[in-house]
Amino acid sequence: MFNVKELFTESCRFCSISEQAKKNEIQDTVLYEDEHFYVITTLGCMVKGYIMIVSKKHINSMCYLTAVEWENLELLINYFREQLKMIYGIYPVIFEHGASYVDTNKSACCVLHAHIHIVPFKLSTQEKMVTSLEMKKLENFKNLFSAGTDRPYVFFMDNDKNLFFHDASDTVLPSQLIRKWIAKDIGSECWDWRQYPFVENIIATIDDIKLAMKNENTKRKSLKYIYYSRAMDGLSGQEIEDEYRLVETKLAENGLILVNPFKQESSESLEVNKINSEIVIKENMINISQSDCVVVNLTKSNHLYVGCIAEMVYAKIKGCYVITVVGDAGAERHFYTHYHSDMVVKSLEEMIELSKGW
Repeated sequence: MFNVKELFTESCRFCSISEQAKKNEIQDTVLYEDEHFYVITTLGCMVKGYIMIVSKKHINSMCYLTAVEWENLELLINYFREQLKMIYGIYPVIFEHGASYVDTNKSACCVLHAHIHIVPFKLSTQEKMVTSLEMKKLENFKNLFSAGTDRPYVFFMDNDKNLFFHDASDTVLPSQLIRKWIAKDIGSECWDWRQYPFVENIIATIDDIKLAMKNENTKRKSLKYIYYSRAMDGLSGQEIEDEYRLVETKLAENGLILVNPFKQESSESLEVNKINSEIVIKENMINISQSDCVVVNLTKSNHLYVGCIAEMVYAKIKGCYVITVVGDAGAERHFYTHYHSDMVVKSLEEMIELSKGW
């Protein structure tokens, strides 16, 4: 029924999530993904831990999912409810502004691609909100699946997992409706994600959630976004380009994405000073934040590896899986290598072969 609408749409922000990591932008960083969904950070991160679940299929609301996809969504919601409770000490509120294919103007939805907001926040005015929107209480997710089909709606789950639903077929809802309620409860007017991205909260959210998930040994099962680090001094620009393009190509063959592909304007060409250092390190930190795995090449003999070691430290702090390539340079004999590494391999070829199983 939805074969045309479910196709990848170039103009849709959420259809391009897997490409965002290549743009050195922190928003829409993938924290987790499976066959049907991404779990991502989001612009407008008013509260640390604010994340979204986004359908990989281009549909207008979650009510257009199949029964199998819907069961998967419920499992994801339950899992991340527990994760956020563990990290922030509170169960989140969860909501969706669902748009229909019949009338997309009544849903309060900004992006016509199914996504659910998950916010670890105690909304003190939720009873007033539920009453003012004349929301009906639902018994379970299956009721939502049937109630929302072919109509605009608002879905809301409170901190105690009570489910509420508003049929917006006969009303026109204002944009970002529940975000406005949350912002007002916080005491803020900064509800519009377009104007107020809250980048610092996005970065903190990535660090908190990725580290918690790695501690449970879950990230190792879904490595897709790879950051590659190697010392560049002493190598020609062509040698560096050839190696990065090789890594990018081989990873792509295995379905993986290199988040820091080679650029002609290499940081090696910049003068080393305070200003340029801040620019380079900030870009590297963003790339590492977007990564599931950091691969550090320490195969060059008689080298200090100042930058590579710093990137290993950043990666460990941010909860990335760290693979160190040591060659015959002797790096495997150092404590820092083993402390920061989740895996030590001998060659780049060995790392690429391993990546086939990620």
